[in-house]
Amino acid sequence: TCSGAVIYTSTVALAAGSANSGNFAPTAPGVYRWTASYGGDANYNAVSHPCNAPNESTTVNQAAPSIATVASAGGPLGTTQISDTATVSGGLNPTGTVTFNLYGPNDASCSGTVIFTATAALAGGTANSGSFTPTQVGVYRWTATYSGDTNNAAVSHPCNAPNESATITPGTLTLVTQTTPTVALG
Repeated sequence: TCSGAVIYTSTVALAAGSANSGNFAPTAPGVYRWTASYGGDANYNAVSHPCNAPNESTTVNQAAPSIATVASAGGPLGTTQISDTATVSGGLNPTGTVTFNLYGPNDASCSGTVIFTATAALAGGTANSGSFTPTQVGVYRWTATYSGDTNNAAVSHPCNAPNESATITPGTLTLVTQTTPTVALG
């Protein structure tokens, strides 16, 4: 309705019957509406172009950040914990959360049961899943989804993305034997 506070105003002299407002840099997504008023002169009356007139709105979409993730290295079963770290960049000062899901072992399509999930707040553009201790050998795969916020669209890092798996190998056991003392027959 254009009844709120004016966020940008510009008064420009006509040149050959036209004027340009100059540029405005929006700070939030949404629909921005323009109005224009000509003050008139000795030969022409004042006239206004009202709110919501045709061709007088501009839609600003949410910024589209990107997400990059790096899973920790795998290792031997019983001695390795795994985790995932996500960095959200681009966009407009992204805030919000990242949800991490872990699949495995050997769920190559990430279509089975999620075996570990964590949601962490972004801090300086980065979030960490926390640690998970695998209980079986195989390849574990992470997915990460950024929630988005008022200014930034949500974005996901899918199953089998680069740097999103950890391979857990068989552990090494130590075999300890003990002999019984020699016993005489008899």
